[in-house]
Amino acid sequence: MPTDPQKEDIAQEKYGKAYDELDSSEKQSVGGTKGGRSRADGAGSEGMAEMGKQGGSTTKDDTSSW
Repeated sequence: MPTDPQKEDIAQEKYGKAYDELDSSEKQSVGGTKGGRSRADGAGSEGMAEMGKQGGSTTKDDTSSW
């Protein structure tokens, strides 16, 4: 099965080798990078900045009961 070209590009950028040559933790890192880029592309810079401001909290009400 051919490897995703985006994964190949990221593997080359991060590790200097083909995706198929990476160990499992390196492949997981490549997948995380790909996912992060996809989220950033979908949300745009304003959306990513807003997510960063929230700090993982979904609403202010969620933390008030702690």
